[in-house]
Amino acid sequence: MGYASFQQYQTNKEAIYAQAQANLRTATKLAREQMKNSVGNFTLLQNAWRNGGDVAANQTAYQMISSNQNFADIIRFDTESLTAISEKQAHRARNNGLPVQSFTLPNLNWSAVTIGKHVYQLSNMYRNIEGRWVFALTKEQLAKGPSYYIEFDLLYMTQLFIDLRTLDLGFVFVMDKTNGRSSSILTHTVWDKKQLSLTSH
Repeated sequence: MGYASFQQYQTNKEAIYAQAQANLRTATKLAREQMKNSVGNFTLLQNAWRNGGDVAANQTAYQMISSNQNFADIIRFDTESLTAISEKQAHRARNNGLPVQSFTLPNLNWSAVTIGKHVYQLSNMYRNIEGRWVFALTKEQLAKGPSYYIEFDLLYMTQLFIDLRTLDLGFVFVMDKTNGRSSSILTHTVWDKKQLSLTSH
C-alpha cells in the first residue's frame, strides 16, 4: 500500500511538472509575441508627439488602444514632474471639453526584457487607473518628450491561453471576467517540490 501510494505520488508529481513547464513555455511565447507586435508603437507615439504635440500623440494612442484588445491603456509619463496621463481618459476629456487630469503611478518594479535587438522594461502586475489588472511595457526615452507605457490587459492576455493543456492536478491560474482580478483555483492536490502538501482555497 505504501509503495503504491509513493509510486502514485511520483507519477502525479512528474505529470504536474511536465504539464506546468509546457504551459509556461507556451504562455511565455504567446505573451512575448504580443509584446513583440507592439514595440513599433513606441516610435509612432514619439513621432506623433514631436510632430503634433500632446493632441496628435493622444489621437495616435487612442487609435492604438481601440484597435488592440490587449491594450488596456497607454500612459504618457512626464519624466520631469513624475506624473502620468491616461491617453484613454485624455481622449474622453477632450471630447467632452474637460481638462485632462494627471495622476501618480503606483511604485512599479521593472525588469529588462530583450525584444528583437532592443531592450525594453517590463513592469510587475498592478491595478491601473480604471481598476483593471495590467502589466506595462516601456522603452527608454533618449530624446526630449514624454515616456510611454503600454498597459497590457491581463484578462485579455489570459484568453490567449485557452488552448493550454489543463493540469490534471495543481493550480490553474485564471482571470475573473467580472472584475478582472487574478486568482488561482486548486483543482486537486498541490504537490510541493520538496514535500507533499494539501492546500485549499
